[in-house]
Amino acid sequence: MVRVSIVLSVFGLVAAPNAFAQQAPKKGTAQSVATQAQTYFQGKTITLISPFSIGGSADVTAREFAQYLPQFIPGHPTVIVKDIIGGGGATAMTDVSEVLPADGTNIVVVDTSIPLRRLFNQPGHTYALASMPIVGDIPTSLIVGAQTDVGKTVQALRARSMKSTLTTGYTAPGAIAEIDVTLGLRLLGIPFKNVFGFAGAGAPLALAVQQGQIQIVNAGISGWTKSYQMLADQGIIYPLFQSGKINSKGQIERDPALGKLGKLPTIDQLYRASHHGQAPKGPNWTGFQTLVRLLQLGYAFMLHPNTPSPAVYALREGFQKMLQNKSAVNAMSGPLGAKPEYVSAGAAQSLVHGIFHMSASQVTFLEEASGLQPS
Repeated sequence: MVRVSIVLSVFGLVAAPNAFAQQAPKKGTAQSVATQAQTYFQGKTITLISPFSIGGSADVTAREFAQYLPQFIPGHPTVIVKDIIGGGGATAMTDVSEVLPADGTNIVVVDTSIPLRRLFNQPGHTYALASMPIVGDIPTSLIVGAQTDVGKTVQALRARSMKSTLTTGYTAPGAIAEIDVTLGLRLLGIPFKNVFGFAGAGAPLALAVQQGQIQIVNAGISGWTKSYQMLADQGIIYPLFQSGKINSKGQIERDPALGKLGKLPTIDQLYRASHHGQAPKGPNWTGFQTLVRLLQLGYAFMLHPNTPSPAVYALREGFQKMLQNKSAVNAMSGPLGAKPEYVSAGAAQSLVHGIFHMSASQVTFLEEASGLQPS
């Protein structure tokens, strides 16, 4: 809960108000809900829905969780994964919150890009996000990498881009990864341009790197492990910096959950190394700090607003037990590239509240950095 409190303090907020808090069962009914939860999912199939393409971080996370959740959810249901792609996540969010049955059998994996697109009032993002119960959440860090041939230092990348602008690719504007790259490269003084329209965040972008179409890549740790680590092992690309995490003092530090990649420098450290020890400052640095705090939302598992209490109870119990089980966490850490950390439903809801209560200037700045508004 420490990292959540840090996020809210930066936004100038306290814990989420009732409008964002999950409703607790009325007095006298909690025991009944808990009892019903033990058999609610027996014989049922739960679908984890990824709003983004196969091979992306949300998809990889959903597929790993699907292997272990059945062991911990009461009733031991079958869990499968489905990708519902479109509208920068709007299609999947609308389906889960408005179209599919409100019985807890459909769970959408929401990354930070989706609340931001909802906040930015992007087309199709009109669903009642704040009313959707959260099962649980895992925070994430992002990895920015570069093609080895274009340079292995900030100075070399800057010099190369002065001759021929470096490019980075996405499926569409508005991704949290795009904000990460945009603010990071601006801080480092590396000119670049964004290219949109790729078919997916996994294999299509990995192929684009190999073909020289893009030189800068970005992914969550699970997406990096799935799509880019093999290219790094072959010397085609290398990891440049990590987004990092917020420590107890509200400062950005390396994320130890990243395993071997946890030794990567943060943008703060990389900036100081390439600017004679000077500390980063200015609007891009302030924006990047906000971004890292937003990333503590990571991947939230969300339900239809009218999901029955026994279903919500059972899913939260299973999610928590899975992420507090050392055997399951260790087994998932390889494919995910890091040990998934448990964030409770209430803490995740507070993070969503923080996103929707940022200042107008913060929102405008992040929207421009996401490519949804002209610079």
